[in-house]
Amino acid sequence: MVSVEADTVRRSLSRALRERLRDAAGRLPGPGAEDPAAAAAPTWSALVRAGAPGLDAPLDAGGLELGLTASTAVAEELGGAGLDARYLGVAAAIDAALEAGPVRHAALVERLVAGELPVTQAGFEGAVAGVRAGSGADDAVRLTGELAVDAGPETAVLAPVALAGGGTAVVLLAPGGAAVASRDPSGAPSRMTFEGGVVPGARLLCAWPAGADCPEGPAGRARVRQAAYLLGVARGALHTGVRHATERHQFGRPLRDFQSVAFRLAAAHVEVEVLRLAVGRAVHLADGGHPYGHRAAEVLAQAAETAAEVSRLTMQLCGARGLTGELPAHRYHLLVRREGGRLGRPGELWREAGRRRLTALARRDGAG
Repeated sequence: MVSVEADTVRRSLSRALRERLRDAAGRLPGPGAEDPAAAAAPTWSALVRAGAPGLDAPLDAGGLELGLTASTAVAEELGGAGLDARYLGVAAAIDAALEAGPVRHAALVERLVAGELPVTQAGFEGAVAGVRAGSGADDAVRLTGELAVDAGPETAVLAPVALAGGGTAVVLLAPGGAAVASRDPSGAPSRMTFEGGVVPGARLLCAWPAGADCPEGPAGRARVRQAAYLLGVARGALHTGVRHATERHQFGRPLRDFQSVAFRLAAAHVEVEVLRLAVGRAVHLADGGHPYGHRAAEVLAQAAETAAEVSRLTMQLCGARGLTGELPAHRYHLLVRREGGRLGRPGELWREAGRRRLTALARRDGAG
């Protein structure tokens, strides 16, 4: 159950952010014209002015220490407005830097909290990191491999790397360094190719539980934020579908008056509300200091599937208009494709959560 205080904080933040982000949402380009750097700039500026990067950070790191209650509110509002998710990368980078050592990374955390360094997350969708890290001179790290990145050249990249001695860690790659970037003319994510590029050892942050069983810490918190973002995307897509079904008439009646449409919208509304409760439960467990890794895996898988179903329904209702700039339906559909598997594919997350539950049952039966 979410506390009254946490719910009040969340509602107040959501209202304030909605006002701040309205202008950024209105300036988004239509389909086929998206430039990641240009589209993200107004959103990031609005978030920095609102102090969003520091909401979840500890007090001694210059933040407000409002926990996932605050950062998931930001994430949901971004998703609901169909806006860029780079804020989630900044929050994850702050967590990873603090986990690795707040003193060692104090300067980096200060920049992140101040909003001076936008970050995108890349390479977390699979169980195996696509970039390998080897030892370099003077505590540097030498990288090899390839990474798909959907961000402009001014954005830092938080990515997992496989360590030579075993295990996985996350590295924060400075904008424009250590890699050769190439962009596909079709608009697909650019490819960052590492051919022995060297990054300072200080950019190697905490260990990352690649393929682990329902991790907590920075990985688990990132999953909960991503689920909140996808909740917002589902909410925004549903709102678009309901509005279109209300305004669009056939045979002299609004579309929503037809049972085949009304029942599907009602079912989608229930799914979104169920997801909202699941995200709230995961946030409550994490901020309360309780085990939440299994909840994080489950709620992210649930969020990805719900957002995909709702955005698909909205595209079907909106028809050809949903593919144009007249309606934001296309924006939510593309966001689901891009963000739904960013921190793990739903099937893999469900298997991970299932293993956790079966292991817990086996231990309980063995103890009994």
